[in-house]
Amino acid sequence: MVLDAEEVKDEVEGMFRTLYKLAKTLYDIPGSKRVAEMVRAKVEKFRHFIPVLQIVCNKGLQDRHWTQMSKVVGIPLTPDPQATLSDMIEIGLPKFITKLEEISVAASKEYALERNLRKMKEEWDNIQFECVAYRDTGVEILSAVDDIQVMLDDHILKAQTMRGSPYVKAFEAEMQLWEAKLISMQDILDSWLQCQVTWLYLEPIFSSEDIMRQMPDESKKFRNVDKQWRAIMNNTKKDKRVLVATDFKDMLLLLKENNSLLDEIQKGLNDYLEKKRLFFPRQFIIHWIQFILERIASTLT
Repeated sequence: MVLDAEEVKDEVEGMFRTLYKLAKTLYDIPGSKRVAEMVRAKVEKFRHFIPVLQIVCNKGLQDRHWTQMSKVVGIPLTPDPQATLSDMIEIGLPKFITKLEEISVAASKEYALERNLRKMKEEWDNIQFECVAYRDTGVEILSAVDDIQVMLDDHILKAQTMRGSPYVKAFEAEMQLWEAKLISMQDILDSWLQCQVTWLYLEPIFSSEDIMRQMPDESKKFRNVDKQWRAIMNNTKKDKRVLVATDFKDMLLLLKENNSLLDEIQKGLNDYLEKKRLFFPRQFIIHWIQFILERIASTLT
């Protein structure tokens, strides 16, 4: 059983207050009053050693802190469940209380930061992407990512604030890795959504044999993008946890390359449409409206 120094402190403070009131209540019974005052004096003496108890029972103390305290005291100190407060007093800890409290306070703040880091990581363990089937393409697409984006923004801010703390040095490398992971997930998700929006727009168009025949270069580029897109989404389908899905090999690089290709495809499509419009204005408008309506109907089904 681990001793809770704060509970001990509360108990002692409660006893002291009770004995103080009791001594005043027993003013007309000298013998009883004297006993109450004697016990109160012993409790008062014990109160002075509560800070020592709070230090050695601090849950945040790690090996490095015990080493620091050993240097201050001049003798080796290690956590010992069999040690008593009397032992601590006997080796002279109260004489070094100010410096020991500084180490204990730092340990508490480091412990709080480490717990917050663990909590952040645990919160992501079961966060999953929501995906929905897209038409009859055999592929799913991301859906309802707002909560994930908000959580990323919040945790990146928390991580940056924690990294700026003077008490983070003991696990700064771990903190930096986690912050980098969060930023990477955010960059991936931004590029992912950008790719999805454009892919959704172009997929019905480049599923048309007529367009593929008239725009062979753009069609080839789209097939490359489509292949990568399906690979990413199929991988996500296997394990939708955000931490796992965003760990796809070279994912950010692939998405950026895809987005660059999609920009080229859109430019080629716009140039193609502009030429058609200039050479066949009336026929182009009728044909293109009909084509778009067919694509929309196909998408809806």
